[in-house]
Amino acid sequence: MKTPSGSVLKTSGLQNRIPLSTTLGKVRRLGIHGARGTGKTCFLACLYGHRATQKAAVTFNDDHSIDHLQRAWTVLERGDVPDATALTLPTELSLSLQADGLTWHIPTRDYAGALVQRSETGVPELKREVKEWLGACHAILLFVNCDADDAALRERHNELDLLITELKRLSPDGNTISRPLAFLLTKWDIQGGISGDFDGERQRALEYLHSRPALKQIGDSLRLCGDRVAIFPVSAFGANRNNTQPPATGPRPFGLLEPLVWIAHKSDEMLLERARREALQHAGPQLWWWQRHYGRAVSCFRNLEREQGINKGPTYEKARSEMSHWRNKLYRRRAWQIGLVATVAWIAIAGSLLWEERNSRERALAALDDSSLHPDDVHQACNQYLTSLNPLTQWFGWRDDIARQQTEYREQREKRELEALEEYRRTNLADEAADKRFERCRDFLQRWPSSRYAPIVRGWQIDDQVRAQAYQDCLRFDERYRQLLAKLQGIGDDFDRAIAECNMFLAEFPEVRFPNRRIQRQEIEQCLAAYENAKREKDWAVVVSYERQNPKNFDEIIRRAQEYANKPGAAYRNEALQTIERTQIRWDRAEYEKVCMATREAKDCDSIQAAEHIARRYLNGSHPLKRCEEDVRRWLKWCDDLKEERDYYIEVKTISIPDGSDLDEVFVTEEPRVHIDLNGIRHTTAWYRGQTPQIGERLGPFRLKWGQGGVLKVEVEEYDITDFNDWARGEATDQCFVLLKAHGVFTTVCSNNKEVLVYLECPAVVPPSLEPYPDK
Repeated sequence: MKTPSGSVLKTSGLQNRIPLSTTLGKVRRLGIHGARGTGKTCFLACLYGHRATQKAAVTFNDDHSIDHLQRAWTVLERGDVPDATALTLPTELSLSLQADGLTWHIPTRDYAGALVQRSETGVPELKREVKEWLGACHAILLFVNCDADDAALRERHNELDLLITELKRLSPDGNTISRPLAFLLTKWDIQGGISGDFDGERQRALEYLHSRPALKQIGDSLRLCGDRVAIFPVSAFGANRNNTQPPATGPRPFGLLEPLVWIAHKSDEMLLERARREALQHAGPQLWWWQRHYGRAVSCFRNLEREQGINKGPTYEKARSEMSHWRNKLYRRRAWQIGLVATVAWIAIAGSLLWEERNSRERALAALDDSSLHPDDVHQACNQYLTSLNPLTQWFGWRDDIARQQTEYREQREKRELEALEEYRRTNLADEAADKRFERCRDFLQRWPSSRYAPIVRGWQIDDQVRAQAYQDCLRFDERYRQLLAKLQGIGDDFDRAIAECNMFLAEFPEVRFPNRRIQRQEIEQCLAAYENAKREKDWAVVVSYERQNPKNFDEIIRRAQEYANKPGAAYRNEALQTIERTQIRWDRAEYEKVCMATREAKDCDSIQAAEHIARRYLNGSHPLKRCEEDVRRWLKWCDDLKEERDYYIEVKTISIPDGSDLDEVFVTEEPRVHIDLNGIRHTTAWYRGQTPQIGERLGPFRLKWGQGGVLKVEVEEYDITDFNDWARGEATDQCFVLLKAHGVFTTVCSNNKEVLVYLECPAVVPPSLEPYPDK
């Protein structure tokens, strides 16, 4: 693509172009807006050729800027006009402005005027880049040539309207433009000779502006955009040849530096205004006092010096005054905060001293009142308070009270402990407590070895020791008694050995030492007499021998013992009757334990029916004694109730979802629920959260009876907000009573073949427990 000047347009890498780099300091980006032929390039070239006046001067900061402007100035110097700027990437220029003792670093860009015109000329990418550059500038020079006709001025007005609209959109309030806009009437030399008085020429430019309605409308539109708008007559040539070319002797520019100085000062004012606005946003009166950040407000003005380079001049003095205002507020707040912190710290210190004094005093008082503490521990607790460095212990005057109580403690404590010991002995007179009484006496003597009550306590201690020993002997007697009975049961018809064991026991535990075990001794003596008589009576020996050899032939043992007891003059009739009674109990116990064992193993239909058969056999059995008949009848009633059709309820206790299951969520918490279906009757729990939620929800009713086959289905559904819900399913069938599978752990399987466990309870299918066989 060719530009009007014939140069080739190069746009590769346009989107990745880096913005114009500048040095740190007082940097002001200057935008130049002007259509083709308004004198932008000539303005910049003449700045190069005439860089200083008595009030201001410019310098150029890099070779690229100097080379670009030197080429244009060389053309002007020989009396020609440079070619129109090519439609290429904008040329970046960097210069510095010195005026009023201040220096500004000004980056700007020179580009083809067609890029700001409304025509289709140019490249959209370049037009967009120029638009973005102007929106990012601190100030803008608006070039309008004063010799343009009304139609061209109206088109310049249209172009400026588009720029104004964009700048208003970027302004803080959306209405006014805060950045400086310098309206440059270029080619001013065409309007006649130029005097050396800039103010006079500026007044003449205003009069000329009012004489041209189209030009005046442009000026009025700019004036209404904001407070920082000014009009400057500018001539790059100073005079002209044929209204288009510079004088043969070269350009004599007029008014080039005045707009630059003006926009530099105004851009400083704009940045100051922005800092004020940001400071009010951080700490303005519209905020609550705790929301105001005075430090940030101070930073807004400090950044004007550090980042924007405003370090002297009238704007700097205003900024320092504003910063001092916010800094004073910051210092007042910090002083208030320091005072508050100091007050809180003083209160905290006083509170901690008070808390420490109170705790130390309470520890001392608690030690004085604790009868379980050793007197040395009490003395140590009191001394910790009395020797404390805490000043509050002395100011409150409680040291004297603690010292007095410590003095009274010993005599009162000794008396109280003696009374407590006496009371304990009165309320614990049993032999079982003799060891405890002995220990209490020993503790008292260890605590008070020189007490005047020590002889009395030692007497109590000796008495308790004797009684404790007697109690231990009784325990030993009972243990040997149980061992002897077990031995006698295993001896059988070895009567000589049985007689020896009985005599040994009676000799080891004489009646005079164990008067309270007289009944047990009499039982052993009776056994001894029985064994002695058994040696003399054969028939009884045969009964005893048969019982020993056939201990489980209960009916035969009873029959033989009964036959012996019915004999006239039987020496061991009482023993025979006792054998009958003992065998009946053993027989009843054996039959009952069969029932207990069968009911404990009754987990399914077959085992329950087998247990029912054994229970009914117990009730209808031939053994004469049935001590546990009521318990067995209660268990059979439970079996009979199952055979009646009725409603059942199943309680879902909890769920256990394993890791890796379809129901296991990674980023959110699981949300499952349980469905139970029994023969088409379906009930569902609510939704619960967690991998192992505690549910405890009762579902039902389910109508069923014993002998009615059924299918029990259990399903776990996990709610998934982003996809279909995940399921784990399980099924159990039984032709007799499927509800037995609804009590315990029910296993369901997900699509990942992971087992999801559901813990169910159906109390109605739990058989009643049978009590142990009574010993007496």
